[in-house]
Amino acid sequence: MVQSKVNSKNLFDLRSIFKSLYVMGTRNLLVEGGEKITKNLIKNRLIDKFYIFKSSKNLLTSRKHKIFTSAGILNSKYKKKFKIRSKLVKDDITIYKR
Repeated sequence: MVQSKVNSKNLFDLRSIFKSLYVMGTRNLLVEGGEKITKNLIKNRLIDKFYIFKSSKNLLTSRKHKIFTSAGILNSKYKKKFKIRSKLVKDDITIYKR
């Protein structure tokens, strides 16, 4: 178990948590986060690979949905991009690597 305090912005010190997990033997970690944690991971370059899945389907316009607002930060911090188009599904997958 890893315990951590939050900072003045009410956020965890993810670098410290990841170091603790590494010491405990964790070498691969899948993080599915919301807007705040995703932005924090990207800004601080705490991830090696970042996958964006974009569906070909449009969401209903009658409902509000979240828009990914960290694309600019992602493009500036992670230069290598690979686009994959699956023949099985019509989703686009973009992989950003450090």
